[in-house]
Amino acid sequence: MIAETKFQLEQAEHDVAIRMDEYENISAQSEKIRKKYDSISSWADLYVLSTMEAKKMIVSQLIKQIRVNRDYRLEIELNVGYEELYCYIQNLRGDAALVVQRKTA
Repeated sequence: MIAETKFQLEQAEHDVAIRMDEYENISAQSEKIRKKYDSISSWADLYVLSTMEAKKMIVSQLIKQIRVNRDYRLEIELNVGYEELYCYIQNLRGDAALVVQRKTA
């Protein structure tokens, strides 16, 4: 009975160690996402108060490439990931509504 309890304790300690590693990984990912969100948020705040030249510079930091195809179809490649941008848009507070449509391949 003592051996069984000792085994269960070791198993529980192993499970705790695994969960702690998972928690640390999730915390690190969360911190990266928060930093990018803060960066996008600060760009948005700065954009509202900026001159036209400054707005062009801000947009150039967010947009990597714009391609115009036949029939004037636009493809816009961003420097930020779709999920990050989508989360930011979901949290926007303001009058303007922005719709982002994910490209389906």
